[in-house]
Formats: sequence, C-alpha cells, structure tokens
Amino acid sequence: MTNKKTAAMAVSDNLATVATPVYGSAADVPLPTSGVNTAPRFSSSFKVFATTDFGGTDDGRALAIQADGKFVVAGSGNGDFALARYNTDGSLDSSFDGDGKVTTDFSGHQDTINAMVLQTNGKILVAGSSVNGVYSDFTLARYNADGSLDTSFDGDGKLTTDFSGYDDSINSLVVQADGKILVAGKSFSNSVFGGYDNFALARYNTDGSLDVSFSGDGKLTTDFSGFNDSINSVNLQSDGKILVTGYSYAGNYSDFALARYNADGSLDTSFDGDGKLNTYLSAYHDGINATTLLADGKILVAGYSNNYGTFALARYNSNGSLDTSFNGSGTVTTDFSGSQDIVNSITVQADGKILVAGWSYGATGADFALARYNTDGSLDTSFDGDGKLTTDLSGKNDYGNSVAVQANGQIVVAGNSDGNFGLTLYNSDGSLANKSPAGSYVENGAAVKLDNFLQLNDDSLNSLNNYGGATVTLARQGGASSDDVFALDATGALFTVYQNFLLSNGEIFADFTSSNGVLTLHFSSLGTAATQALVNDVLHHVNYSNTAGVLPAKVLLDWTANDGNTGSQGSGGALSTVYTSTVNMVAVNDAPTGTDKIVNTPVNTAYTVTVNDFGFSDPNDNPANTLNKVIISQLPTAGSLTLLGTAVTVGQAVSVANITAGLLKFTPATGASGAHYAQIGFKVQDNGGTANGGVDTDTVSHFLTVNVGFSNHAPTGTVTISGLATQGQVLTANNSLADVDGLGPITYTWKSGTTVLGTGNTYTLKATDIETKVTATASYADLAGTAESVISAATVLVGTASTGTANADVLLGSAGNDILLGAAGNDVLVGDLGDDLLDGGSGIDTLVGGAGNDTYIVDNAADIVAELNKGGTDTVDASVSVTLTLNVENLVLTGTAALNGTGNGSNNDLLGNAAANVLSGGAGNDTINGGAGNDNLTGGTGKDTFIFNSPLTANVDTITDFKVVDDSIQLENAVFTQLTATGVLNAANLKIGTGASDANDFIVYNPTTGALFYDADGSGAGAAVQIATVGVNLAMTNADFMVS
Repeated sequence: MTNKKTAAMAVSDNLATVATPVYGSAADVPLPTSGVNTAPRFSSSFKVFATTDFGGTDDGRALAIQADGKFVVAGSGNGDFALARYNTDGSLDSSFDGDGKVTTDFSGHQDTINAMVLQTNGKILVAGSSVNGVYSDFTLARYNADGSLDTSFDGDGKLTTDFSGYDDSINSLVVQADGKILVAGKSFSNSVFGGYDNFALARYNTDGSLDVSFSGDGKLTTDFSGFNDSINSVNLQSDGKILVTGYSYAGNYSDFALARYNADGSLDTSFDGDGKLNTYLSAYHDGINATTLLADGKILVAGYSNNYGTFALARYNSNGSLDTSFNGSGTVTTDFSGSQDIVNSITVQADGKILVAGWSYGATGADFALARYNTDGSLDTSFDGDGKLTTDLSGKNDYGNSVAVQANGQIVVAGNSDGNFGLTLYNSDGSLANKSPAGSYVENGAAVKLDNFLQLNDDSLNSLNNYGGATVTLARQGGASSDDVFALDATGALFTVYQNFLLSNGEIFADFTSSNGVLTLHFSSLGTAATQALVNDVLHHVNYSNTAGVLPAKVLLDWTANDGNTGSQGSGGALSTVYTSTVNMVAVNDAPTGTDKIVNTPVNTAYTVTVNDFGFSDPNDNPANTLNKVIISQLPTAGSLTLLGTAVTVGQAVSVANITAGLLKFTPATGASGAHYAQIGFKVQDNGGTANGGVDTDTVSHFLTVNVGFSNHAPTGTVTISGLATQGQVLTANNSLADVDGLGPITYTWKSGTTVLGTGNTYTLKATDIETKVTATASYADLAGTAESVISAATVLVGTASTGTANADVLLGSAGNDILLGAAGNDVLVGDLGDDLLDGGSGIDTLVGGAGNDTYIVDNAADIVAELNKGGTDTVDASVSVTLTLNVENLVLTGTAALNGTGNGSNNDLLGNAAANVLSGGAGNDTINGGAGNDNLTGGTGKDTFIFNSPLTANVDTITDFKVVDDSIQLENAVFTQLTATGVLNAANLKIGTGASDANDFIVYNPTTGALFYDADGSGAGAAVQIATVGVNLAMTNADFMVS
C-alpha cells in the first residue's frame, strides 16, 4: 500500500494556469514485499511500419499487395485522390511517380478514394467520390504502374458520374473477368418530402464508358425502406451474380442490409424472395462495412453493432438465410473497449481463419484494432492470446481501414495515423513485426523524440504499481557530452512540468535534472504514485537535440534504469539495466558567416579594410573552409569605398588577395566625423575546401560600421535573474542589453559579494549559498573591441530546502524562500523570513510561516498553522476541513472530498474543490468561489463577493446570506459568454421574474424561488441553466453583479 498527499493549489496569471507542486513524505515509497527482487528491463516496439504525410489531413482507405510484395495504399491526401507505394521495408517506392506518392485533383474540392483494385496488367484502378462544387459524384481514376494517369481510360485517366444531381459516392469496386468495372455505393434521392440515400451501382466498360447492358443505362439504384441505405461492399459470385452489402435504416437506426442482383442489374429473387434482406442485430445502429465470399458459396460479412459499439460479423447461406453453424446463431459480436469498435475490412486466411481489422476507441483516442476468428465464429486465442488486439500508433487517433495478408503470413493494416497514411505490420500471431526505431537529428533542426514506444518494466515495482525510488539516467555511451541536450516535452502527456518537478493531477511523482549531457529522472512518488503508465509516458516525451558544430555520424545514448531497491521490492538489493538508443546525425550544407564590426578612423583619414574586419567564420565544416571573397551588398551610407582607386559597385566580389594587399579602402568626406558615420553591407564566401556543399556564401548581410572621430558608448538595458532562490534550484541569467557600438558574445559570472560562484547562463544554488544574495554579471566586448559589463540586481536571500524523517522533526528555515517537507511524524516546521512552502507530511504537524507570503499544506484536521500579524499574504492548501487561523488570508480546498472551509476576521479568499463544499467567510470582506460542486456559501459580515467561473454543468450553489447592495456576484465572461462587457452588469441583461423574455435577458432572478439562472439565448427559447439559489424576494439590481 502507499500513502500520498492529495493537496494542490491552482496558480494563474494572464498567460496560463499551472499546478504548484505538492510535496508528500517518505511514506510515499511502497512498503516492503516478500520474495526476491526482479531486475528492471527495457523494451521498444516501433509500431508504425510506414507513414506518409501529403501535407494536410490524409486518410489511407484501401490497401493492396502487388505480386512483387510492394504495398499500395489509396485514400485521400490533403483533399485529393492520393496513392502511395511502399517497398517491402516500408520506404516509399521512388519508381512510383518519382517520390512514391501521387495525388489527383478533380474539382478543387474534396476528393476521396474509398476502393482500389490492382488489375492483372499492373494498372491501378481506384474509385470514390469528388465534390463538384456543391454535391459529390461517383468518381474513378486509373493509373499506370509508374503512377501516371492512364489516358486510355476516359481520355484523361479519370471520370465522374452523376446519379441524381445530389450526393453520390462509390464505396466499393470490383473488376469482372471480362474487364468491365463494377462499382457500388450510395446515391441521394430527392423528393418533395425530403430525400434519402439509396443503394447505387454502376458498371463501366474497360475504357470508362457506361455499360448500357447493365440496367439499360449502366447504373441503378435500390431503395430498401424509404430511409437511408448505403452499399459498403460489392462482390461477384462465380455465377456472375452481384452481391452487395451495407446498411439500411428502419426508422431511427440502421440494420445489416444485403442485396443480390443478376448480371443485367435486375434483383435476384432467389435471394430471400425479393433479392434483398435486412438483419437486425441490436436495437441501435448495425451496419456492414466489408464482405467476402467463401469457397462453399456462403457469405461472410463484418461491420459494427449496438450503436457502433462492437465488432459484428455474420455468415449467410447462399440463399440469404443465416448460417447457424457460425457461433450458433449466424452472428457474433466482439467488444474491445466498452466504447466504439468498428470493423472496416475482412479477409480469410489460407487456413480458413477469419481476420478483421478496424478501430477501437481507447484511452488516447481511436486505435488500430484486429480480431481473428476460427471458422465456427469463436475467437482464435493463438492470435495475441485472446484473439483480439489494439495498437496505438501515434498516441492520438489511429483508424485501421484495410487489411491484407502477405505470402509469408504477415498481416498488413493500412489506415489513418494522426491524420497521415499509416501502415503497421504484424506477425501471424499478432505480434508487431515492424522495424526498430532509427531516429535522425538534422543539424540545427528541431529536437527529435527519442523513442515514443520505449517501455520500462519491473515485475516487483509493477506489483506495487509504484516506481517510487527508481531512477532513469540518459547519457552518451562512453561518457556524457555537453553537446547532447535532453528536454521533456509534456505536450499531449499524462503529466505536467513545473520547474524541475513532474506532476500528475497537480501532485508530484518525479523530479529531474538535465545538464551537461545528462538527464536524470528520479521517480520520488512524493505526492502521488509513480505508476508504470506515468513512468513510460515520461520516457516517451524525452526530446533530443545536439549543439555540436560538427556532428558525428551517429550518437549512441544509454538509458540506465535502477530500481532503487532498499528492501521494499524483495531481497537482492538494487538492480539496474541499460538500453541503447541510436540517433543518426544528418549534417547540412553549411554556409560560412561574417560578423558585424565597428572600426575607427581619424577625421580626414582613409581606412584600409582588412580580412579581420569581416569576421569570417566557418565552424560547422570539418575541416573549416577559408575566406575566398567578400561580396559588397550595400555601398557605404556616407563617404566612398574603392578598390584600386575605383569605386566599388553593389554586388561586386572582392578577392581575399586584394583585401590582404590593402587595396580595399574607405574614405570619409573631408572634415566629416561622427559615431556610426557610415555602414558597408557585405556577405562572405568561402573557398569550398573539402567541407560540405563546396563553395558557399553567407545567406545574410553583415555590416562594417565606420566611426570617424570615435568615442565609446555605454551599454543600455538590464541583466535579470529568473528562478527560485532556494537551495538546489537553478537560476537563469537573462538580459535586455543593447549597445550602440554593437554587442559581442555575452558571458555570465555568478557572484556572492565578490566571491565567484560559477560561470554560464545558469547556476544551481548550493548549501553554502543559503542566506546569501547572488548576482549575475554579463560581460562582452563591443564590436569596437571595448570590454563592457553589466551586473544584475541581487536575489533575495537564498532559502533552504529541507526534508524530515519518519520521526518527529523540527525543521528551521532561513531568511530566504524555504521549502520545508516534514515527511512522517508529528513535525514542527518554522519558515522564518521569506516566502516559504511548509508541508508537514503525515502526522499532526505545527507549521509556522513567519514573515513573507507563505503556503501551508494541511492534510490533518489537527495540524496547527501559526502566522505572524502582517506576515505577508498567506495560503492554506487543505485536503481536510479547515478554519483559517489568525493572520492567514487565503484558503484552497484540494482533493475530491466534500469539505468545509471557514474564514477568520480578515478579508479572506476561499476556493472550493470540485466536490460539494461548505464555505463561510466570517467577518471581513471575503471573496468566495465554490468551484465545480453544489456548494453552500455564506459570506458573513462585511461586503462579500461570490465568484462564478466554473463550467456550466449541473452544479448549483446556495448563497445563504446574500445582502443586496453590500454583496456582489462576479460572473466570468469566459463562462457566461454572452456577457461581453466587463464591469457592472448591463441593466438590460438582468431580468427579474420567472424567465427571459427579451433577446438580451441573459441573467434571470426568480424572487419567488430565489433561483438565479443564466439564459444564453436571452429569450427563454432554450433551456436556462440554474447557477445558484440566493434567497427569495431580494431587491436585486444589475449593480449586484460584476462581469469579469
């Protein structure tokens, strides 16, 4: 079992809302277990075999495997028909349209491929829909094997067919033995009573013209029930009959729907009597998305049932009756997630087993989902252990749309992975068969995620569901390098980052350091358990970049996990393991760079320009190149620039030989003087050497500034220090410096008084720094070579960070900003001066803040909080019911329990949690915010403000003593969105009565019931939302309300 703290405080400014970390005690580490400790272990499965971005929202809808093993995926890419062809290793096949992918636009609107067939002649036939401006049409295209459009098909390789003048779409496609093309989908049929989708089929000749032998004009529609119907799959029987499947609405919900046609397009009445049938699986939405015909003539279909909530399969005899040898009833459903599960594709393996693929909605969105069934409809438990599996490819929405089986038995699924084409490869047992991750970092590029699928497992820690005490260290193999930069990116993560703490739901479960090429993650479990899910999510959000000027070919990074066992995980001591990630380095074609410089010359004296004046640098080529030429990009703004006595022109290249010979000169006008008298623009060019890219020219202009009769200028701006002035915390130096004479590279020196503490733009505070003040000095040489320095203001006195033991401890703060953590036991914590955070941990604790703005963490009703008079503005974060003691101003209720919070005689701010709280302000002018629950609020004496800023749900607060004129209700217009003007509520927006009557009656007070409502439409046409009960028969006016 584990103990943890549940307190958290919301701190907000005008930029963001973050959670202040919550500190628990050493008791958060799991209690000992019996047995022998097991070692941790790493694993990584790179789940995406291939992915392709077409530049917008992309969706792979159809998959086919060529005879040579290459994969073709078709769908929609950035609003156009899109196809991609992949080699067997997952790389794009460059023989297909030059880059492995092709798009085709029909009308400038949305075009989507839903079906694809690889013809025996190697051509690729696709079908779907395209929007013709307002409505969509049947749409087909045929491509040659190289990705070019086949112009023998309808003259340009593509065609559209309009059925009804409204929306039409092809969902499935098959090619007959005679080469004719049969497509099926839906067509909207309009009428004076409205309109519905109907089954729709069309047959084309091989050249793309409609086959008039089919239904007289090449196309037909079939209505099932007068409601929406759609074909999602079409198949050709060996006797030439056409089987189509999909769904048909019977009122509000859809059912499985099948129809069979003769070769001429007439309905086959031997199929269920009239050629069509419905199958009812559930009282909600059922539908077929995929169909295959079995060798014995039976019909196997798959889709969804129970309002898209389960995989659903059915098997029919050839006459349309259900085959009861399949699961006893002819139908089977499979639930994955308790949410949405949908089959989009089906295939039957050579051994007769039935493989289906689609998607299931999980914790992070939709995931690829597969299931395999035996021929009798039972799940095949040799497939992933239970016959079904899901794969989260991207941590976001992933939709499996099409499945195929390779000759070697491996399973390929194609679909949509976070808005891109995505393919995943499985072995026949359901295990992933994809390639390993091989991340690449591009020189000077964005940081790359190291391994989005790295997993740390430890059986001992898993059994405790707490990795408290474990550490993970990441550094270069063979020794850390400061060139390696690691960062935690919490975007889309299960955790947030606050300073160097990691929090889940506002509670600390880990801390970290990252410097000098080493990332250390310590899973402390101070506030909440560091579960395996949290640990692995942290590993997935480690980003890497490299600052080296010359990159190695690759970098090997070692992850070292140590379980931190001190006995709680069993005997055997602490155990560790190492996993290596390889990052391939991609060097870019590096251009040289020049440097701005200021030079001086006396009045009436020409200046001879030197090679050093251009500050040539080429550090990112190995070996570095040398200066070859200087290209003049801007003539001097005053005076003249000459080469061999002839005026230089814009764009002229001056060789390094001529510069070295002293032939490039600048001459000021006679008698002229002044700072920044003239500016000459230039770009440097290297000599090519043996470095990347040959001869390169700087991409930007730099400037040589000439002072005539020079005097130095002092810098302007300031140096500041950010960070918490507490032992163990990192301070960062920042500057806003400017210098008329130009800024050179800035270095920082950290000092306490005259004692040098360190250099660099950051400094980690040490125990020896406690109760001292720290400064940062920025130093540089301006572009004229003059040394300059600016010193920051000193920090406040550095505070201490102390953690107690399991005993009754006395922890004393310093004159700085302290963090005192009592851990277990009945502790006494004294903050002294400064803004202190005091958390006694478990036990009955005494917390004394002293001067400063202090924060107290209270988790025991018997905890004692003592605060000095005029000792700053102080806050209690309480996970139990609390009455504020003297001199404490603010109360924040945390956790999930329904708690009571009571103010004192001061002006208090009281904030509830999401439960039903009882808040009472007492004396003073109080500000009371119940939060999200159904709260009971009492202002007490004084002029009180009741804040409503929680989302409008079912929570209704009760204000027990609202006093008209004295008290006020504050409404946040981010929630009450119709109240756009801030300040006193507009009188026209308040209605006294039973309901709104005008378009702007947004706030309604019913004096008979005391109920207070928000009516977003202002007219009573929509349901108003009650937000509070404030008392009956109050003489309320708009002046009782404030909008913020």
